[in-house]
Amino acid sequence: MTEEFPHTITFQKPTRTGDGGGGGGEITWEDAFTTEAHVQPLSSNQIAQNQALETPVDHRVYYPARNDVKPDMRVLHGENILDVQSKPLDQGGLDEIHMLRCQMR
Repeated sequence: MTEEFPHTITFQKPTRTGDGGGGGGEITWEDAFTTEAHVQPLSSNQIAQNQALETPVDHRVYYPARNDVKPDMRVLHGENILDVQSKPLDQGGLDEIHMLRCQMR
């Protein structure tokens, strides 16, 4: 880990289990990959602004750019589960660092 990415996170992808009767079944979560990251909680002021805009975001997650992160994934950070609320956003335009807006469960 580097100073730029002091945390370790695991991305999980959803899988749907069939109920045997043709229905959707339950969603279970499967580890996709683990990577270094910087998980940044938003300030109470930023959270209030997001709530006023009805945007459920209370964390930003920065990580080395990858092409396999999807908006339907979630992030595990220690004991915390962060639901992804945005597509990956390129930081700086060089496709080196991506950022996700997330909400803690």
